This record gives sequence, structure tokens and C-alpha cells, in this order.
Amino acid sequence: EAGVGHRVFKAGDMRYTPVKVAVELPDDEHATASRDLGLRIHRVLSHITYRRDLDRALSYALSRGIVTTRVQDPWNTDEARHRLRTLLFDPPATATFNGVEEPSDALTWWADDNVVLTERALIGKWEDKEHNAHVERRRPDRVVMRPDGTVIVIDYKTGKPGEKGHVAQVKRYARWLQQALQPPAVRGYLWYTERDIVVRVV
Repeated sequence: EAGVGHRVFKAGDMRYTPVKVAVELPDDEHATASRDLGLRIHRVLSHITYRRDLDRALSYALSRGIVTTRVQDPWNTDEARHRLRTLLFDPPATATFNGVEEPSDALTWWADDNVVLTERALIGKWEDKEHNAHVERRRPDRVVMRPDGTVIVIDYKTGKPGEKGHVAQVKRYARWLQQALQPPAVRGYLWYTERDIVVRVV
């Protein structure tokens, strides 16, 4: 269990399941390569809780064919390690929020004093206009609980930064976390990893 204030986040209530990605790739060769890179980064990041987990995650990725040892492969282990180290140790210093740049707190997402949940299910309840109750289960890529109680939810994305569907998704996660944990603050981010662009939506 991880606590935020007087509320308790019961990680045991949530089931870890492997990432399953189904995507229709565009015809454009460059866009296809960019999307493929983003998905590979996503799969490796899903196995990294703290920076020290990088080598272990790369070993897993190698065993699953996500990265290779072939020098000619654009996503070989050396290139993957370099790219991921940049993301973990030198993330963007700024984020965009409502079209305005602001300082980014991305460097704190991997700090050792965080409580981190990766690919864990969140369950949200809502009512439609006829007051029918609905239950929805979603898995944000990364939820970070900072020592000051702030909760940060991050979703890794590919494609055009700030797409409406991406924004709505993270806003939904943030709303559910606020309702469940009642932390002093919730922030939500989209991280377009193949472009290394951070967009804050909450």
C-alpha cells in the first residue's frame, strides 16, 4: 500500500498485465519508423520504475526482441541505452501547458523517493444522463506519488502532440486519482517519447 495523506492507494487491488499494443501504422515510411520507435520505447519504459532499473529492463527487452544486438539495427542495445538514458537522466526542461511553455518536473518522475505504479489498473465510476452507473477500467502508463503527496500521472504517446483523445484520457486518469486519493495536487502529462516532447494537460 502507498499512502497519500489520510487516503490509501491499495496497489494490491490492481492487477499488473503486460502491455498490449495494436496500432494501424501509416503508409508514410518515416511516420512508420517514428511510431515503431515510440512503441519500443514505451515497452521498455513500462519495465522501469527507477533509473537503476535501466539495465534490467534492457535485458528483458533483448530477450523479447524489442531491442537487438545487431549493429545495423537502428534500435540496437547501444542505441536503446543511449536514448533511454537521455529520457531518464536528461528529460525536457520545459513542458507545454495550454500552448505556453513552463518548467518541467520530468526529472522528478524517476526519483528514488517516489512511490511508483506502472501499468496498474485504475477503476473509475460515472453516471450517464439517465443516472445509469458505469464502471471503467484503464491503465495509465505511470503514476508517481511524490513525498509531498503530489500525484503525477504520465502517459507515453506517439503521434501529434496534444491530440484531443490523448488529452481527454489523461484528464480522466487525473480525475479518478483525485477522487480516490484526495491528494493536495494531481498533475497529468503526455510524453511523446520519440520526439521527447512533454505536454501538461492538468
